Amino acid sequence: MCVTFVLVDSCGKTVVAFNRDEFLDRATAAPHWWDLEDEGLGEDVRVFGGRDLRAAGSWFGVSKSGRIAFLTNFREVEEAEEHGNRDEGEHDEAGGGPSAFFRLGKVNATKKSRGALVKDYLTGKDSPAGYCKKVRQEDYSGYNLVVGDLTTSDFAHVSNRKCSGVSPLERGKALGTSNGQFGAWWKVRRGCSMLEEGFPSRAASKDWAKEVSDWMFGTVLLDGQKAPKEELPQTGFGDDIETLNSSIYVRPFKRGPVGEFGTRSSTVVLFHHEDRTVHWYEKTFLHGEEDGERSISLHKETFKVEGPGLL
Repeated sequence: MCVTFVLVDSCGKTVVAFNRDEFLDRATAAPHWWDLEDEGLGEDVRVFGGRDLRAAGSWFGVSKSGRIAFLTNFREVEEAEEHGNRDEGEHDEAGGGPSAFFRLGKVNATKKSRGALVKDYLTGKDSPAGYCKKVRQEDYSGYNLVVGDLTTSDFAHVSNRKCSGVSPLERGKALGTSNGQFGAWWKVRRGCSMLEEGFPSRAASKDWAKEVSDWMFGTVLLDGQKAPKEELPQTGFGDDIETLNSSIYVRPFKRGPVGEFGTRSSTVVLFHHEDRTVHWYEKTFLHGEEDGERSISLHKETFKVEGPGLL
């Protein structure tokens, strides 16, 4: 399932990394500048990120003013027990996170789309903590949300399941989440440790953006180590499924009639307050018809932040 990490060091360098796990046949737009004029927003509101073509939601984006937001869905054990097997073709409305494959139930029509949480923050003006506090958590199915302002290194995170308080991000300490509580799952703790140990030395190099992105793609986000059995989440889906999804990089596997599921893309976003430049690197894994057949599409976007914030 999806996993994400964020770390801000003492010098104002920020790294955000996201592995998006989804069904391989789910229609998804590559990262791009969103057309928001039809949604009543002015030309000065510019947002870059991927979007889900099935439900128009988003799981990760950055605005031209330096606002950043990303979310994962919270895996609902109760829904797994209640609904049983998922109908072919059902998907979660947010477009990122575990999708209905792990929720195994129909989208709750009484709830708002979680994908709107990302867009609403990116196109708004609330502070990170202010936005997290104003969201009516009961309006949405389970989620973990992280929002921030790159220009001030101010981040806040919140979940509407169990750990529901709004918390700031501590400098030099990685925050990670998957589809459970923040920092709880084995692969999240593993990735945070890798980031805290490996980021400082690479961030200090002259060509730090390339050093960090190469390392993140080649080591952290491609890590296939499975969790030991005693560390598997117990969410009602059995050890076999839990094991397949327990690594940071999820190798695609077939799940009955609903198709293959695995890591669809890996994204690394880097920012340094001194040059106010966002570096967006994204690798999309294109899987062929033959087992194990895979190619990679790389997307890069670099732009200057125009926001007023200063450290």
